[in-house]
Amino acid sequence: MEGLIDRSGEGLKRIQGIVKDLRDFARLDSGGLCEIDPNDCLRSTVNIIAGRAEQQGVEVALDLAPLPPITCDPGKVNQVLLNLLTNALDACPDGGKITLRTRAVAGGVEIHVIDTGHGIDPAIRDKVFDPFFTTKPVGKGTGLGLSISYGIVREHGGEIAVESVPGQGTRFTVSLPSAPRGAVPPPNRAIPMSKYKRT
Repeated sequence: MEGLIDRSGEGLKRIQGIVKDLRDFARLDSGGLCEIDPNDCLRSTVNIIAGRAEQQGVEVALDLAPLPPITCDPGKVNQVLLNLLTNALDACPDGGKITLRTRAVAGGVEIHVIDTGHGIDPAIRDKVFDPFFTTKPVGKGTGLGLSISYGIVREHGGEIAVESVPGQGTRFTVSLPSAPRGAVPPPNRAIPMSKYKRT
């Protein structure tokens, strides 16, 4: 009986942790812009996908530097991070690795999502942010994740860039200002790669 009680207590603690991660991810207690630590967003998002990453045999490494707080809509920023992480997982084979890196930069922060997956063909790289564009099999994806992410980042006055080498992997870089500089409506298609900020 004592062992059963102990295991029940451990199970309840795990459930409590899962609920907290989900709540932090969804930011149910926020109704718009607020000041947050982007590293906290990353940690809660990683906890959401950790089980799937383990099942796929993909390592998720955190390289988080101390960051200044930024003013944003945390729920939307978490959605961007989840989209990028999900795509990275889809691209990685068993034994692959995803590195999440954050750095403070002048006027804001940068978040890097780096994977060792199959990479993106240069012929389609400038289409990845287009609505409904996807290279995934039918039923696997909608082709909206990156388009939505692009719009959210632009709404926050930030930038999102992609670099990729076929067969070696891909890096997405999200740059967010300390405070939104005003909403920027997302375009109907991706900006040519030459206009993306390179890191």
